[in-house]
Amino acid sequence: MIGIERLLKALVDSEANFIVVGAYAAIMHGSTLRTDDLDICYERTPGNYKRIIKAVRGFHPRLRDMPGDVKAPFDEPSLAQGRCFSIGALCERYELRSHPYVSWPNANGIQRDVRP
Repeated sequence: MIGIERLLKALVDSEANFIVVGAYAAIMHGSTLRTDDLDICYERTPGNYKRIIKAVRGFHPRLRDMPGDVKAPFDEPSLAQGRCFSIGALCERYELRSHPYVSWPNANGIQRDVRP
């Protein structure tokens, strides 16, 4: 089983509430986009934090953009604060997010970010 399947299976098996967003969501709906990243948004409730932690802990999540030698907690308060975690054991490109993140190039070629 490839990394994406293992991660999604762990989330489903833990009964975590989550959605796939970004390019993989588009692919699941028939887009011909090609991507190697996976973005997952989780429901921000105390019960779901426990399920997310149970499902993802074995994949060695870490805060996004943190140096590998810096230890940051992966716990309920971190999930509640809406942190973005990279799923390091699989690939730098798998992310667990508290909110969807959308980016697109505008007509001038400038990248724009929209965050709720």
